[in-house]
Amino acid sequence: MYVCATASLPIAASLILAGVSPGAAFVFLSAGPATNSVTMGVVKSLLGMRALVIYLSVIVIGSILFGALIDMGFNTLSITMNVNLQEEHGIVEESAAVLMLGLIGWHLIRGLFQKKEKSCNGGSCCS
Repeated sequence: MYVCATASLPIAASLILAGVSPGAAFVFLSAGPATNSVTMGVVKSLLGMRALVIYLSVIVIGSILFGALIDMGFNTLSITMNVNLQEEHGIVEESAAVLMLGLIGWHLIRGLFQKKEKSCNGGSCCS
């Protein structure tokens, strides 16, 4: 299944929250964006069918191998994944939000406070 790199992160996080192993989520993260049909078409047209087969083989073997290693690491080190779904924020986050909104507002209204330059309506502006 193809998915772009930007959309694959929240999908992988949802998979992990649903109980999928971190190694399987890694396989999804690494193989999904790398198997773009446009990329495969470019590899095939520029480098040939042999290079495309090697490209896909490396993606499949590498993803499964590293996914298995990640799962073995999680099992060996007894790493558990605890997720806190409550939103927490403090004074730093609130201040940053107010500052960002102020800067955005200033950017939107700063044109009202700038003087307009007079333009010449004919002839040279230098005279």
